[in-house]
Amino acid sequence: MKNQTLFLFLFLFLLLSVGSTVTAFAQEEEEEQGFQQLIQEFSFSEAVYLQERREVQATLSYFRTEFDIQVGNSLSLDLEYGITDWLQVSAELENNLLRGTARNYTSHRLEMGTMICIFNSSKQAATFALDVELPLNKPDIEVGGIEEDDLSYSPVLLYARQFGRTQLHLSGGAELQADEANWFYNAAAVYGSGRWHPLLEVTGTYLEEADWYVGTGIAVNRFHGWEVIAGVRRSINRPDWDASVRVLYEFTLGKE
Repeated sequence: MKNQTLFLFLFLFLLLSVGSTVTAFAQEEEEEQGFQQLIQEFSFSEAVYLQERREVQATLSYFRTEFDIQVGNSLSLDLEYGITDWLQVSAELENNLLRGTARNYTSHRLEMGTMICIFNSSKQAATFALDVELPLNKPDIEVGGIEEDDLSYSPVLLYARQFGRTQLHLSGGAELQADEANWFYNAAAVYGSGRWHPLLEVTGTYLEEADWYVGTGIAVNRFHGWEVIAGVRRSINRPDWDASVRVLYEFTLGKE
């Protein structure tokens, strides 16, 4: 595990260094405009956008998952705050209920995170995120709660590029916990058409074997800081599916 963690951080450091160096000169004329923010979030993957200075985003999310004979329901509240235009912090409280095992079990988790801008231009942007997840209770490991017992942390590298009125967001990283590394890879597209933004997402994870999902959704925004996002995704190689509804509100603290 130590070797995996060291390799991951060296790999991320190399990507950050090369990416910022290669793009620095090409972006000098574009930096003032910055990357256009079409939506706040995707349904199942993370977007490259950061909160601006003194900007707060509150997100209430509901997720439903069905796999095998089990059904999972999750409700979370996430708060994000922009310390500067290139640095944000976040905190998320999540409650999960899993039904269909030998016994039902509930888990509670607190996730703390930060996101740092690598570069930001009108055509492309990149950020680095690091999330630390703390279990607030210890479910009985006999009913599937072993993954909740230990602290985990997830470094993620995100990149997005503009293609006409469409943006493509790519991200990849790993959830590191105890002696395991759960790798994940995401590709998401959003189309800019006024208040209504169609979404398309492909998400994948790899622990002992690969698992891929394809999802679609819609985001509706520009209602005085409010945004609503709904999506559904289906596993390619399993009979599993997820659904989510997210309600977001964004506002600014104080005045410049």
